[in-house]
Amino acid sequence: MRIAYFSSVLNHHQIELCDCLYKLHGVDFVFVSTMDIEQQRIDLGYKLYDRPYNLMMHTSSNLKEQAEELFQNADVVIVGVFLEEWLQKRLKANKITFLYKERLFKEKPSQYWKIRCQLFVMREYWPHRKKAFYMLAASAFASVDYASLGVFKGKSFAWGYFPPMIQYTEEQIVKNKKNSVIYIFWAGRMLEWKHPEYVLDVAEKLVKEKQSFHIDMAGNGPLLDMIHEEIEKRKLSEYVSALGSMQPENVRRYMEKANIYLFTSNREEGFGAVLTEAMNSGCAVVASETAGATNLLVKDGINGLIYKHDSSDELQRKIISLIADKDAMNRLGIEAYRTILKEQNSSIAAKRFSAVAEAMVNGKEWPVYTSGPMRLME
Repeated sequence: MRIAYFSSVLNHHQIELCDCLYKLHGVDFVFVSTMDIEQQRIDLGYKLYDRPYNLMMHTSSNLKEQAEELFQNADVVIVGVFLEEWLQKRLKANKITFLYKERLFKEKPSQYWKIRCQLFVMREYWPHRKKAFYMLAASAFASVDYASLGVFKGKSFAWGYFPPMIQYTEEQIVKNKKNSVIYIFWAGRMLEWKHPEYVLDVAEKLVKEKQSFHIDMAGNGPLLDMIHEEIEKRKLSEYVSALGSMQPENVRRYMEKANIYLFTSNREEGFGAVLTEAMNSGCAVVASETAGATNLLVKDGINGLIYKHDSSDELQRKIISLIADKDAMNRLGIEAYRTILKEQNSSIAAKRFSAVAEAMVNGKEWPVYTSGPMRLME
């Protein structure tokens, strides 16, 4: 069974999954990069990975021809980039294809935008709705958005992104988090829709409640200067540090230490792999309901807390409740770690995807999963 996975660039959110697929399928698995890594990604600590299965089609006409042959003739194709001409040809041949998508409506759509999306879907996807054409949903809302336009109903599989998983003992996790004060961490680009200002609202509330805590924020972006100014204006410099850009491996070191991780993005966050990393690190996560990853990963009150409607007030209340019950805080962190260890990781995703794809190729009944990667979404 030949599997070809088309995406823009092989990055640290995909490398472990691809390594697992290569381990399972050897030369029958190929990852096809369609473009060079962007400078802004390099600035954020992304790097190019050298792998024998990485075909960089953008580097030569010969490799592009090889990529097109793979796209049309592989038994199974995963496509996460815009290659509509190639896609139409493959779908007309009714070959097994998985569209790898985040949610379509990252902002509340205007009637004009919804009509445009409807027209695109009717032209490109609707004619193939009964064919071997499926979705890997990299957002809890992807299946809902596309189903509202009449496609992928009963054909969307829960997926996401799978950053490298680190294994710890639960004793290590507890030991790592024995801090002299409650330690809270936030990481991401400093963008309006990631709501870094909510972190400062939390800090103000904790100061008023006379809590002992420290918050570190990692990330660069257009709001960084504003965050620095607000820290000074609100007299929070003793409690909050905005550290700027940070290499991904260093982000993980901070997560390992953190008791609580704040995930404050709104619906414009397609997924948010930092949530997976924080859960893997045993943090008690407090996550916005509207971000793409939250409802794929977090069960409220079991392995994390979810707050609604991008509400800074509710976020503050959730943090206060966690700090008031440190046993619950520790329990949520351990359960978060177990979720990633036992289910939401690259090895399990690769095995489940391979099992479903092989059943499809052989015309057999697919395995059914009730949670985690490759469960059918409503």
